Amino acid sequence: MLTVLIVDEANLTRKTIVDELESLGFEVKTAEVADVAAEIIRAGGIDLVVTELELPYYGNRPTGFVPGMIVIEAARETETPVIISSFSLIAPRHVNTPIIVGMLLKPQSYSKVAKVIMETLTQPQPA
Repeated sequence: MLTVLIVDEANLTRKTIVDELESLGFEVKTAEVADVAAEIIRAGGIDLVVTELELPYYGNRPTGFVPGMIVIEAARETETPVIISSFSLIAPRHVNTPIIVGMLLKPQSYSKVAKVIMETLTQPQPA
């Protein structure tokens, strides 16, 4: 069974995506805070991360800091593919990395989110 981590601060969004993905046979974990998501990724067992870039964060936020970058860095360390979920197509230049396998422009229907995740996880990954 493939495991997807959904990182989104909105409870309803997380719950709805979880319900959709679980009905398709995925195991789903969730986080609403960047630091917690990074810990889950580093613990292992995550096949795909779907994350926002603007997330709550427990630490200090220096100017220009984007909390979602903590999530992306943890995914980069563990070579876990990431789909960015955003209200804007403009993403920080730092996300130009091979682990970013897709982008979802919000708002999306939850079935569309599930479809993109299914397509991503069933494509052969580059070696």
